[in-house]
Amino acid sequence: MQAIADVAEAIIGAAYITGGSETALNASKALRIAVPSIDQWSDFARKALAPPPDVTTRLRPGAVEAIEEIMGHKFNRPHLLAQALVGLDSFYSWKEKTLSIHG
Repeated sequence: MQAIADVAEAIIGAAYITGGSETALNASKALRIAVPSIDQWSDFARKALAPPPDVTTRLRPGAVEAIEEIMGHKFNRPHLLAQALVGLDSFYSWKEKTLSIHG
């Protein structure tokens, strides 16, 4: 399966280098890689503004506000901060599980 993923990645990369992001997106679709609700590259920005519903619920109440206070900065899109924090947590959780299996 990894070889197939590598070939798909190479094709999409070549499409991007040749024709930019729209061409890469079209190559992804031609390869039947699921890109739901994305018809053109600019749709990614729209989708980024709508985080998955469970992102902020996985954070402790007030977590984003506490970080804003510590940093002295008010985020225009605090849900993106929440996504980053949850993503980081998921990464470290995965890393710990992987190390415990191989360690």
